[in-house]
Amino acid sequence: MSTPKFLLLTATVLLALQAPATAQMHNPLEPHHTRDARTVDEKISAAMSAGPSEIAATARIFDVDHAGNPVVLREGTSDFTCMPGHGDTHPAMCADKASMQWFKDFADHRSKPSNTVPGITYMLAGATQRSDSDPYDKTSPLIPIGPHWMIMWPFDPKTTGLPTTHRTAGAYIMWGGTSYAHVHVMGAPEGVTSAIAQVSDLPQPNPPLPASSGQPDAWKIENALSAGPKFITDHAAVMDWPSAPDQEMRVLRKGSNGWTCMPGPPGTPRYSPMCNDHTMMKWMMAMMASKKPNVDRIGISYMLQGEAGSDVQDLNAKTPPPGKDWYYAGPHVMLALPDGDQDALKDVGQDTSSGMPYVRGPHSLSPLLVIPVAKSDEEIVLRKAAASK
Repeated sequence: MSTPKFLLLTATVLLALQAPATAQMHNPLEPHHTRDARTVDEKISAAMSAGPSEIAATARIFDVDHAGNPVVLREGTSDFTCMPGHGDTHPAMCADKASMQWFKDFADHRSKPSNTVPGITYMLAGATQRSDSDPYDKTSPLIPIGPHWMIMWPFDPKTTGLPTTHRTAGAYIMWGGTSYAHVHVMGAPEGVTSAIAQVSDLPQPNPPLPASSGQPDAWKIENALSAGPKFITDHAAVMDWPSAPDQEMRVLRKGSNGWTCMPGPPGTPRYSPMCNDHTMMKWMMAMMASKKPNVDRIGISYMLQGEAGSDVQDLNAKTPPPGKDWYYAGPHVMLALPDGDQDALKDVGQDTSSGMPYVRGPHSLSPLLVIPVAKSDEEIVLRKAAASK
């Protein structure tokens, strides 16, 4: 979690700890620079997406408006408070009373938190953080974090045996060795039903961009292989993106089945790895060079980690157009059609949030058909099928 995320919550935390609940307090921090165009109902849905359904249903819900003023969106009947967040740098969260005190102490720069019992905080819609070790890091690139929950208590890495670096599964201690150490548990608690809402189409400020280019090769290979099914990735080649526009792709691992997997491209607010067959790689190289692909068969690409897209209308856009934000797509498969067959897509829409197939680059040299297999706030979990009798 990043320091700006905690600081943004200060006014909300102060209000949540006050009585009566309707009291107002001016936010002493900088206000949001972008107006939040979401409706109250949309904000409530975003806030509830952070917590288990049984907790979010009775939690109080607060927000901070564009002027920095805390706003009560909905009263609650429990000790939990949920907040809708604002973009990737200020994620949605649901926190109990002890956690709210913890956040207040951090925002007030107290030497240590004053909660006397462990706090529980849910971020089941994911989040970002800058550092696993430094609570006050404001400059490092943001690290995307999947759905998780936290225990706000100064656990000791030495006595618990838990690691102190980020992991995508299991538990680890964040900011270990400091008075604000706490435990991250990746995924939702066992038996929990999330109240996750579809929020990828809601207006969000552009978040700072993570840089996969700065990661070690082993990380890039693991990230690239997460994009496709195991029966493909086991024998797929892995290529890295060019380090400069005039450079070629670099081979990270040789393959033997004609498929190529790549880590998430640099410059996007979410790691978006892909696994492409030979035809899709030919299509991609041609489109990157602004050339017609000249493919004579269907090209297939897996993006089972989802992606952050800059412009559904423009395949070569590196950033969203003026006044627009990134859109977030869940796990999906993409198809490139043979030249001359693009008319088959003329009745397919461009809505990235409906869960229905959509077309990327409808007016480009070679548009793509995108087939979602999960929503933007969902992930694919594999399990063995029951044996047939």
